[in-house]
Amino acid sequence: MPFLCANLDEAFFHYPQRIDMQIIAGIGNISVLEVLRSPFSEKGS
Repeated sequence: MPFLCANLDEAFFHYPQRIDMQIIAGIGNISVLEVLRSPFSEKGS
């Protein structure tokens, strides 16, 4: 999903001092990792 990274890069470029944007981006990265992991764990079990 390269467009996600591109959008995050744009957000940081336009709002480099928005701490809440960085927090949202961090939560988004964690959610994406869990979403990518969960289907594989369900298939494994």
